[in-house]
Amino acid sequence: MGRSHAGTNSIIVVNDDRAVSETGFTAMKFYMADGSLVRENRRGRLLDRWSKREGRWAIDHRRQIEDLA
Repeated sequence: MGRSHAGTNSIIVVNDDRAVSETGFTAMKFYMADGSLVRENRRGRLLDRWSKREGRWAIDHRRQIEDLA
């Protein structure tokens, strides 16, 4: 039925054309199950490795760690 996502508190370390970052996130998902409205909450961190290619930054690898599911 609906979703809400928010990224928070990003830490980014840049070294030439490579970078790593860590970003906190919160997410909520709403759906119907057995006639009842269910709200699912998640909280965690995204650990990303970046590279700069042809003048643009792009994510090479992402790892998601959930602190609360």
